[in-house]
Amino acid sequence: MSKKQSVSDAGRGVTGSGEGGGGTEDAASFDLARHLPYLINRVAVGVSTHLTARMIDGLSLPKWRTLAVLLKEGERSIGDLSQRTSIELSTLSRAVSALQRQKLVERQRRGHDRRTVMVTLTPSGKASALRMIDSTMAVEALIADGLTPEQADLLRGLLAHVDRNLQRPLILG
Repeated sequence: MSKKQSVSDAGRGVTGSGEGGGGTEDAASFDLARHLPYLINRVAVGVSTHLTARMIDGLSLPKWRTLAVLLKEGERSIGDLSQRTSIELSTLSRAVSALQRQKLVERQRRGHDRRTVMVTLTPSGKASALRMIDSTMAVEALIADGLTPEQADLLRGLLAHVDRNLQRPLILG
């Protein structure tokens, strides 16, 4: 990438000044197939499609992510689960209610004012989560097919970096 080419321009294949005037030069050089948001979305859709096809025990992706966090980290509050799973609070609440009906998790009120709701895995929930690991590892193997272990680790690091970047507010202008 040249000094005059910005990071966002590199993703588009734009070779202009990088000063961001927009206009026809940017439009003419825009390449959707190299546009990072587009590529990330395609990958996310593909991963979701493969994971969804492998769901067991009446699980969905939000339910699976909830079980996975509880399996690794133990009892969590609804708010913490929302943050750890990247699931919006109302969607997570519905997923936890469904998991509770399936007897895969339990909810208990905690704290001095009893407003904090803690979620824990039941033995059935732990068993379901453990069974799902093999399915999710098959999808991970598909993702990493053709990559060396070092390249797979690099990809994990790059994705974690992008995730951290996206936690910051977007400043236009």
